Amino acid sequence: MLRRSDIMLKTCSICGRLHDINQSCPDFKSLRNTKIDKFRNTTVWKRKREEIKKRDCYLCRYCFNIKHKINTSNLSVHHINSLEKAYSQRLDDNNLITLCSDCHSKAEAGKIKKDILRELAKYPPTLNNAKI
Repeated sequence: MLRRSDIMLKTCSICGRLHDINQSCPDFKSLRNTKIDKFRNTTVWKRKREEIKKRDCYLCRYCFNIKHKINTSNLSVHHINSLEKAYSQRLDDNNLITLCSDCHSKAEAGKIKKDILRELAKYPPTLNNAKI
């Protein structure tokens, strides 16, 4: 049986409270997301998001290039390498791609490979070798 005296505690660098040495701070995720949430509300991000949609001709790049369908509904800009893992790439054009909500969900779940998205992000969409 584990006694309270058998638990090793550490002072948390995030919240300053004591936690079991084998557990992470429950506040870590919410504090980390605060930085990301603040970024998503910046003018810099709003401008970049619009720039990427314009670069991608207001099309879901996955639907257009892989499924060969034109989809302009429910578009958002996806970070290929997530903000949580690659915050320094948050404004890199090659890390951003326009996706519809369905493809965005699949990309977030890992059902669309990052390598495919990176390749699509490199080149603007074309139709019969003519830029749209």
